[in-house]
Amino acid sequence: MNNDDPLDKTTEISGELTESGIKGKTNLRALAAIDRLLGNVLDYFNPRLEDKARVERAITDGKVLIIEALAQDRVREVGRSRDYKEINTIEVVRESIKELAAPTATNNASDETDVEIDPDWLNYFESYSEKASTTNMRSFWGRILSGEIRRPGSFSLTTLRVASELTQQTAKDFQELVKLRMDGFVFSSEKEPRLGFDALMQLQAAGLIQGVEGTGVIGTPPTTDGEKYPAVMVQSKVVLFHTKHDIAFSGYILSAAGEELAALLPIDAQGTIDFLVKSAPKVAKITLNEIRLLSDDEWEVGGEIAILKSPKPKDDDN
Repeated sequence: MNNDDPLDKTTEISGELTESGIKGKTNLRALAAIDRLLGNVLDYFNPRLEDKARVERAITDGKVLIIEALAQDRVREVGRSRDYKEINTIEVVRESIKELAAPTATNNASDETDVEIDPDWLNYFESYSEKASTTNMRSFWGRILSGEIRRPGSFSLTTLRVASELTQQTAKDFQELVKLRMDGFVFSSEKEPRLGFDALMQLQAAGLIQGVEGTGVIGTPPTTDGEKYPAVMVQSKVVLFHTKHDIAFSGYILSAAGEELAALLPIDAQGTIDFLVKSAPKVAKITLNEIRLLSDDEWEVGGEIAILKSPKPKDDDN
């Protein structure tokens, strides 16, 4: 298969969509976005179907006839004209389907919303994604598209603009920095900075973080309702500091755009836990606990999973 042939690439998209298992409203939005970004193939294909209901069934079932039509018509034209902007867009769409179909991708109630992707959002997205000529940037924009397909409104137009202006180095630095984070806050130590000052200033100038000047913003973790111990949620676990004293950690606040983009990137859970333990040397006992979810916005500390730091003899921080 010719890796530079857009027809081959879109045919691969066909197969990936067939095997993806993407269903429900997410699938409808995915096909609508693909149709908008890769050409009006719904109009091309519609006469071959008996009625609108049959079109909807084809989409909902994950059929790829629409994409096959694109492969037979639209992309042949793209290949002849060597329109690399459209080739870039095809690759971005392909990456988004991979992301939607990934085993780690889970459907939830918000995925089943009836809200559609804003057409203006797709217009802006297309103008940015068509410039993604490298594998990393195509993957990056593909994740943005898949995130918007899952939950329309996840990425503002401001965030799209910020993302479009990132250099590869700044994007790489951002990905490294947000590995250790809690909500809209990234952890970093002045004594052991995770990035150089110039790199941090670039991230701030790009509109991703705030508070670089000076020593950084101080973040204080919330106190649990039970034993009144400070606690930090790290993914599906809680780091619990067995002390009645306040605890603060240094770091930087994510901007609105930074927080939206950080949601695309993984958290280094173990690295975050290690950083938290190391940053609280005066706390005698630190444990890793389960989380008991009370609602979408509320949680409490559950049972102890592991002791991260044990009190020394005669050590009483409480």
